[in-house]
Amino acid sequence: MKIVLLTIGSRGDVQPFVALAWGLQRAGFDVTLGVGPDFAGLAGDHGVPFQPIGAGMQALLQQNQMKAAIQSGNIWSFLRNRNARRAHLYEQL
Repeated sequence: MKIVLLTIGSRGDVQPFVALAWGLQRAGFDVTLGVGPDFAGLAGDHGVPFQPIGAGMQALLQQNQMKAAIQSGNIWSFLRNRNARRAHLYEQL
């Protein structure tokens, strides 16, 4: 059975998915982890097949719109709008 795990966020958000993917592999499943390119090394260190999605968390944090959202305290609105525009992520897998 093929399984694709998708997540976004920081290492604290991604690391549990790496562990889950690793465990599923050990149980005989064909697993691919879809996360930002920042985590290719983390996935590779654990032998988890990896598919980069998006620009990565570090690139996101450097965007002027994100910096302004953080400073204004309105980050949730920014992320909701950004995620709505990124519905095509599934197509990358």
